[in-house]
Amino acid sequence: MNQRKAGAILSYLSLGINSIVGIIYIPMLLWFLTKEEFGLYQLVGAAVGYLSTMDFGLSNTTTRYYSRYLAQKDTAAQENLLATCAILYGGLAVLVFAVGAGLLFGFLPFYQNTLSAQEIVSAKYLFFILLFNLAISLPANIFTAIVNSHERFIFTKGLSLLNIILQPIVILLLLSRSPHVLMVALGHTACSILVICLTVWYSFAKLHVTFKLHTWSSAFVKELLTYSFFIFLVMVVEIIYLKTGQLILGAFIGTAAVAVYSVSVQILMMFRSFSGAIFHVFLPRLSAIAACTERMEEMNHIFIKISRLQFMLLSLVLIGFILYGKPFLTLWVGADFLPSYTYTIILMLGYLFVSSQNMAVLILQAKNKYAPYAYIYTITGVVSLALSVVLCKWWGGLGCALATAVCLGVGQLFATDIYYARQGISVRGYFRNIGSMLPMILVCLAIGLTAEYLYPPKTPVALVGHGAAFCLFFFVICWKFIFNTYEKNLILQPLQKIFQKGIAHVK
Repeated sequence: MNQRKAGAILSYLSLGINSIVGIIYIPMLLWFLTKEEFGLYQLVGAAVGYLSTMDFGLSNTTTRYYSRYLAQKDTAAQENLLATCAILYGGLAVLVFAVGAGLLFGFLPFYQNTLSAQEIVSAKYLFFILLFNLAISLPANIFTAIVNSHERFIFTKGLSLLNIILQPIVILLLLSRSPHVLMVALGHTACSILVICLTVWYSFAKLHVTFKLHTWSSAFVKELLTYSFFIFLVMVVEIIYLKTGQLILGAFIGTAAVAVYSVSVQILMMFRSFSGAIFHVFLPRLSAIAACTERMEEMNHIFIKISRLQFMLLSLVLIGFILYGKPFLTLWVGADFLPSYTYTIILMLGYLFVSSQNMAVLILQAKNKYAPYAYIYTITGVVSLALSVVLCKWWGGLGCALATAVCLGVGQLFATDIYYARQGISVRGYFRNIGSMLPMILVCLAIGLTAEYLYPPKTPVALVGHGAAFCLFFFVICWKFIFNTYEKNLILQPLQKIFQKGIAHVK
């Protein structure tokens, strides 16, 4: 099994375990913390999230260029790139502390009318801990880029899986000793340090990378920063879409409203991760293709193939949440968080086409045609921000969700897809494939709604049983009416290998 396939499998394994851990972890977190403390952590985390964009896209840039140099077997260029990026990351770490300190004093005054005096004090300490975590994590991104460029996805995804399991354990142990919101930030930081140390060790001990500045080229640095800048723009807009709703709600309504909306964002992150699980394992491959040829056939083949899988998975999650979201939320976090059901569905619908087309974004990065896409995405993000402020005053969290979904949907279908098509990406092929799948997916939704109306789950066991039965039903429909030969072989080939190994073992 190659590293990409193993990485994709581990990604989905991590995704499944992360979902299970999240289902268990968040109610336990809410058992130790009040609703307001949970909202405060999400509020400060959203603010610090903007500082995370101060990576300026250098991680993706390093992966793209380093993958090209690996494909070209240019050792000197590899060493020079890493040394150059290390210098840039050192400067970024200092900048993060400087900007973070300024933001600490400029951010909190906006919330004096909605936060108590004690919450203001806790927010300051939270901000400092998360800022420290960010300052050490940003420079470490260069080592993550190195490992990804070498396509050692078994290590990176395995390490991610370890962090998913270890982090909630550490945080809950700390909370059991001292039930304070600061323990969440300290636990998160401790696990980050462990992951960083292991990634650095692997880069030097196993990949034998070398940082050596052969020459400092201002032209090359300008090229790197220009490429990074547009990735940075998109990172900022991503945070606008995912975090600004919480900041706006915190300013106009309070931490309780932030807590409810944050649950929707947590579920949305899980939803998006179903498409993102195999997203990053393809950047090195696409960069290598772009380094050798300008032809789009192989890239479009990957785009259509992966987009089909992403759309089917996202559709299953969306329909499942429509059917079982209300009883799930009631059991998971309590009836007080039920408004997040509507918010979540709206947000999922807004991201459905965006997330199922994200392989096209990697193609643009690999081809260095990313800038216009970044401008389009930035415009929709700014409009979303303005619209969220207006609609939040009228409808609270519902207004923030509507602003995000509308701007994403309109921007994707009318602007982004036009640019994709002009760059040779097969948008028509994408919609032709989605159109062929959509009727049977809607049939699954209709049958599921009918079944849940007639036989609603009344116990947690019944809810799990209904969910499992629907997943099986959805899979059968996909196998019969939707899956192509490649998709069926993804399931049949591993089963055949397992069967053949079993027969050989018996003999």
